[in-house]
Amino acid sequence: MFDVTCPACGTPAPAGARRCKECFHNYADTKPKASLAQQFLPVLTALALFSVGLAATVGWMVAQPVDERSLVDASQRQIQWVRTFKDGRLETRSIAFDDVQTITLHQATGGQSRIEITDKRGEALVIDAAIGKGLQARATEYARMMGKELKTVGDAPKP
Repeated sequence: MFDVTCPACGTPAPAGARRCKECFHNYADTKPKASLAQQFLPVLTALALFSVGLAATVGWMVAQPVDERSLVDASQRQIQWVRTFKDGRLETRSIAFDDVQTITLHQATGGQSRIEITDKRGEALVIDAAIGKGLQARATEYARMMGKELKTVGDAPKP
């Protein structure tokens, strides 16, 4: 017969009761308490999302190279690149002069100049880059070593 217990004083009451007969607590004002899991679910969700974001950021940072160098080797007739990453990994790549289709000098006054090659697959790769320095002489020498015509883009003087 008694299906409800008063949350204020603990007195048992019939199921349809609206008020406690002892302390006059109004049962309609009583909200069910959320469980501990329901209380902490938003906090745990936010913490999980933050952790995923932090892990992704750290992973991205470690994946970025801290140093990248290239060498145009006339004796081996190839261009070699070496990348060093924050975690100590090294990544190397080389392309034979015969696989180079074009060599281009991209230059802007006061901006970054770069010497770029395009391989047979159409991939553009930077050999050298500098801010505020002329790369004209170096680009001309690389083109001569590879037996290719140097293309100039931007406001750099034509050789």
